[in-house]
Amino acid sequence: MCRCYTNYALDQFLEHLIEIGIEKIIRIGGQSKSKILEGKNLCVVSQGEAKTKSERYLVAKSYEELGNKERLITKVLGSLYATQKRPDWANLRTYL
Repeated sequence: MCRCYTNYALDQFLEHLIEIGIEKIIRIGGQSKSKILEGKNLCVVSQGEAKTKSERYLVAKSYEELGNKERLITKVLGSLYATQKRPDWANLRTYL
């Protein structure tokens, strides 16, 4: 693992490693301007890899939770929209 203080320094260092024959490199962080390192970014490399069973499960659970929250928010916003038609304290108290 190597840490550089600027993106430019990191790009130069990694490019040098590639020049001397080291190909197994993964660059962590964005804003690389190097054409040589385009396929070496962690985001790019990870997209090409299959997810593990636990990662697929966590993604599925996250989407399920998002769906549940979306339904709740839609319901609450619908109720809030209805209070615009009949604004009184009893209807607004829940939202304040």
